[in-house]
Amino acid sequence: MSKPVQQQILSLSGYLSKNEKCWISTKDTELIESFAGPVSAGESLWIYGNKGVGKTALVTRLAAKNHWAYYDCDQIVPDDALNFFDALSEDRTLVLDRIDSWLLNVRVESSMFSWWKRREGGICLVSQKSPRARGMFLIADLQSRAISSLIFEVAGFTDEQCEQLLYCQLRERDLFLKDEVISFLKPRLPRNPGRLVELIQQIDKTSLREKRRVTIRWLSNLLNSNF
Repeated sequence: MSKPVQQQILSLSGYLSKNEKCWISTKDTELIESFAGPVSAGESLWIYGNKGVGKTALVTRLAAKNHWAYYDCDQIVPDDALNFFDALSEDRTLVLDRIDSWLLNVRVESSMFSWWKRREGGICLVSQKSPRARGMFLIADLQSRAISSLIFEVAGFTDEQCEQLLYCQLRERDLFLKDEVISFLKPRLPRNPGRLVELIQQIDKTSLREKRRVTIRWLSNLLNSNF
């Protein structure tokens, strides 16, 4: 008997709470959210973009809003993925995040293709590369099905959006930076929201651990050593 799979969205409740407080919509995310409704009616959606651009933040938001099941493929080894597809409900809309970690494995791709053909619910798949990219799949029929999805790219933030995220992260962490430190930091911010959040986390944790004020010199040393 197939082992039942657990809906992983529950374990992300804390992440979702923090994410929503500093959620910043972009043209890409607004467009994707506008197409989220048809996915529940049997459509398939494929979202791709570089690491850290906010794909997981987006799809966990969609999953919570639309009551979809969410699974992080990177947390399930490919061998377990074979049983995973057999155990899934065929009529519930679900998200398969970081699907890249299961591709280029012929047994997993074959199982995924068989599952996809009998699917009745919607699917939202997330990867770093477009399903149209060369070398993305081993099984041509799976790629054909993938590229028939609604395909959207998520790009990085604009400078203005980076600043919005910076100020929100600082507020949520009660982290005070002097104006001159902010002025020094702004042009050095990663335009990748995931990296930006990591940077603010690092500033917060390291300054607390070292019991140091965040000065330009201190911040410059941190950036040179970690970022």
